[in-house]
Amino acid sequence: MASPSRSRNGGAPGLRGGHGVVVAIAFTALLGLGLPDTALGQRGWTDPVSVVSAIVTSVDDARVAVDADGTVTAVWVEYIPIAHIVKAARLTPGGAWSAPVALSIPLTGADATVAAYPTGDVLAVWTRDAGVSVSRYDSATSTWAPATLIAARSTAHAPDVAVDPDGNALVAWHLDGSYRVEVARYAADTATWGTPVDLGTGWNVQVRSGASGDAVALWSDPSSIPARVRVADYTAASDTWSEPTTLASSRILPTALALDGAGNAVAVWATLDATATWRMEVATRWASADEWSSVTTLWTAPFQLNLPVPDVAIGNDHAFVAWATPAEGVLYSRIDLTGTGTWTTAARVGQTGRAGTVALAADGLGNAFATWTMTDGRIYAGRYAKEAQAWHLQRVLSPAGTAGDDPRIVASAGGTATVVWNGGITTAGAVLARQWDGTLAPPSIVGVTAAAGTLSLALQAPAAPTLPDFVARNYAYSLDDGATWVTRDPASLASPLVIDGLTDFTPYLIRVRTLNVAGGGPPSPSVTARSGDGSAVPTGLTAWRMAGNLVTLTWVPPDWRRAGVVRGRRRHGARTDAGGGADRQQRSGVHRRSADRRLLRPRAGGGAGATGRPVE
Repeated sequence: MASPSRSRNGGAPGLRGGHGVVVAIAFTALLGLGLPDTALGQRGWTDPVSVVSAIVTSVDDARVAVDADGTVTAVWVEYIPIAHIVKAARLTPGGAWSAPVALSIPLTGADATVAAYPTGDVLAVWTRDAGVSVSRYDSATSTWAPATLIAARSTAHAPDVAVDPDGNALVAWHLDGSYRVEVARYAADTATWGTPVDLGTGWNVQVRSGASGDAVALWSDPSSIPARVRVADYTAASDTWSEPTTLASSRILPTALALDGAGNAVAVWATLDATATWRMEVATRWASADEWSSVTTLWTAPFQLNLPVPDVAIGNDHAFVAWATPAEGVLYSRIDLTGTGTWTTAARVGQTGRAGTVALAADGLGNAFATWTMTDGRIYAGRYAKEAQAWHLQRVLSPAGTAGDDPRIVASAGGTATVVWNGGITTAGAVLARQWDGTLAPPSIVGVTAAAGTLSLALQAPAAPTLPDFVARNYAYSLDDGATWVTRDPASLASPLVIDGLTDFTPYLIRVRTLNVAGGGPPSPSVTARSGDGSAVPTGLTAWRMAGNLVTLTWVPPDWRRAGVVRGRRRHGARTDAGGGADRQQRSGVHRRSADRRLLRPRAGGGAGATGRPVE
C-alpha cells in the first residue's frame, strides 16, 4: 500500500495559464465566499465555509487537532502538477484561519497527521521517500521548526501521533510489504527521538496517550487466518512496551481507538464472520481494572460490499462509537464509563442510506459530534446533545456543487467543534472547514426583587437567533454559581423568573442560562442575592461635605439583616481605602469618594471649582 500520489476525491493534473484562474474563480464562487455569517452568537455551523488551503489541483489527508485553549491546527497534502507538499494552518478562537505554511519540501510529503499539546505546541507528522518526518509548532514563538527525519523507513505508511501533557510524543506507522508496526518516542527531557520499536506484524495502527504518559497502541494483524485485533501498552515509567495481546479474531479489521486522561480505553472494530455477516464489536478497558472487557457486539447486518468503518471518542466520562453502514446510514452507541458499563442499543445518527467515512469527537460538556459522507458526495454533520440524549441538527456542510472526502473533526473542552475535509470540483481542490459555534449568548439578570423565601429575577433575553433551529425554549438557573442547574418548570421565557423555597437572609450566587434544542448555553454573570422581607435600597443620599477633591456622602442604609441584593458579589456602595474598612463606612452611612469620576458638581459659589466644572 504505497502512499497515494493524488487525492481520493479526484482532480486532474495539467492546470496551466488562464484555465487554472478560471477554475479557481469557479471553485470560489461555488463556496459562497463573502456571504454574511448567520450562525455566530448561537449554537450552529458557521457560514460561509472556510477555505483553509490554497485552491490547487487536489488535496488529501486533511487532519485536525485542538489544544487546551481551543486553538485548532489543520495539516494536509496539496497536489499540484509534478509536486505534492505538506502544509499547515491555525485557527484561534473567534479568529480566522492563518495563511498556510509549508512544512515539507515539494515532492516529499504524504500521509499527513497532527496532534496538539495542552500547552499550545503542535506536532505534525508525515511520510516521505526518506522515511517519517515531523515538525513542531512552538506556541511561544509562533513558528514551525524545520522538518526532522525521525525514522529512515522508505516504506513507512499511515503514521499516527499521540502527545502527553509533559511534552513527550509517540509516532507509530506500518511498513508496506513487510507489514511491520513500529513506534518511535520523543522524550521531552532530552529533546531527542528514540530508536523505533517493532511491535509486531500489522497495519492500520493507532496510538493514544493518557495524562500520565502511558499509552495504548491498537492495530490489525493479517499474518494469521483469521486476522487478529492486537493491542500493546506503553509504560512511561519504564519506557517499555508490553507484548501484544489479541482482543479478537476476524476476517476484515478496520479499527479505532480512544483513550482518556484517566486511562480508560475503548477499542472498536468491524469484522466479517464465517456466516458472511458484518459485526461491529467493541472492548473497553477501565483504568481502575487495568484489563480489557469481553467483546460486545453492537450491530450485525448481512454482507454488502461497502466496508462499515468505525470511529470512537471519549469525553466527560462517556464514550461514543459510530460507524458507517452500507445501507442504514451512520449508527452509534455510547457508554457511561462511571456507571454500569453497558453500551446502548445502536441508533441512527442521520439519514438512512450508504454512508462512507465517519469521524467522531466529544467535548468536555458531555456532547458529541459526528461527521460523515454519503453517496451524494457531500459532507454531513450532527451533534449529540447531552441534555436531550439525542442527535440534533443534522447539516450538510459542503457547499452545493462540490465534492467532499474523508472529513475529520475535533471538539474543544468548551463545546466548539471544527470539521475539515478534502473538498473539490472536477479540476480543483482545497481543504475546507466549518465550525460549530459554542458561544450561545446568555440572558442578562437586570434586576432582583426579594420577598419571603423568594427571589424574582428580571431577565433580558439574548438576541434572537437568525436560524429557527436555535430559538430559545426555556431557562435554567443556578443558586451555587453554576455548580448545579435547575430547569424552569413549566418551561417559559417570560420575565421575571421566580425562584421560591429559599432560606431567607442566606446569600445565593445566581446564574441563568438559555436552553434550546441543542442544549444549554453559557451562563450569565453571577449575581449574589438574599431572599426575605425588607428594603435593599439605601435612601436619603446627600452630599454632606466637599473638601478639595473629596466628597462625603451620607445615606440611610437598607436593613441588611433582613433582605438585600449584593450586586456583582460586592455590597452596594462599599469602598475599601486607607483609614477605614468598607463595612465601617457602610454601617455609619458615611462614604467618602474622590470626585474625579465626574459624578457630582459643586454648588455655584462654593470654593474651588465654582465655575461649575467637576472638582479635579
